[in-house]
Amino acid sequence: MRTKSSLALLALLVLSSCGNEQVDNERVDSTGATPIRVGYSVQGMSASTRGAVVEGSEVTATVLMCDGNTNSNWSGFTKVDKNELDADGGLSKRATVSIASFKVGEAGMSLNPTLYYNKDNVTKSFLAAVAPSGELTGTIVSFSTKDGLQDVMYAPATTPATSTSADPLNLAFEHRTTQLSFAVKVKNATANGEWAGKTVSLKSITIQQTSLPEAMDASNGNMSWTSPAADLLVPGIAATVLTETATPIGSPVMVAPSQKVVLNVVITVGGVDKPFKNVTVKNASAADLQTQIGSSHLVTLTIEEPKTPEGATTITSAAQLAPWRTGEPGTATLN
Repeated sequence: MRTKSSLALLALLVLSSCGNEQVDNERVDSTGATPIRVGYSVQGMSASTRGAVVEGSEVTATVLMCDGNTNSNWSGFTKVDKNELDADGGLSKRATVSIASFKVGEAGMSLNPTLYYNKDNVTKSFLAAVAPSGELTGTIVSFSTKDGLQDVMYAPATTPATSTSADPLNLAFEHRTTQLSFAVKVKNATANGEWAGKTVSLKSITIQQTSLPEAMDASNGNMSWTSPAADLLVPGIAATVLTETATPIGSPVMVAPSQKVVLNVVITVGGVDKPFKNVTVKNASAADLQTQIGSSHLVTLTIEEPKTPEGATTITSAAQLAPWRTGEPGTATLN
């Protein structure tokens, strides 16, 4: 009867300016095949960005395995969801798709199911991965959730290797959206401001006409975006009282890169909503901000309090709604 060998786990953590790297050196030989050892790294980590993948985030990814001597040999990929064993417990059919689970900043990556090298010890295999995990059709991973909070990442195909390779196959994840985060402050008038003695808070920020990640091709990292573009309400905004110090507000959103960012903003002053339409975000050179894949853009909104002109009288106004008038009735016959 076959016995299962003990599990040995060697964790290697490498921290650098471009991210961190984790390696899982698990080897299980009960099937007579060699499992693929998998490591990972994540581009540009921080510890404070809500919604995006950061230190401590739990990540799932769809991992694809393909045999071949070059990592462009995706024409030979066939989806196999599970490993199959023969009557003696040996591996007769290898899974080519697995769901990876890991916590960023911690050692170890779990694969379900385990992926194995070819038992001939000659045929090379390589891996690619898309996070978050999704529905796989061919080599395309589709995302079920489209809310702007999905930090979509891609790990390009690894260097092909065989079971005799000493090093694990490293999945180097890169962010494939642009990230927008927001901070808001008030610039008070020097004297006689219209908002004196009133509480100013942010009610909402809406990003006009933006697209969200819909699917990714694991063979090349090409992204499909939702279409047509639509307005996106920035989530996580509470009624935070604004001051002259920029306050981070809302959750970062991960969207398609664009040549221009245009916002609709609503603030509340003394309990009254004040909308600002078609606010175009500028860069440091006062040109339109152009967002980029893999970049996090902090947008700081400065809300200027209007001054009250000396000797002027404010016009007060009220709205009246006329009741509906009863119109001429109508009939129709269906036959």
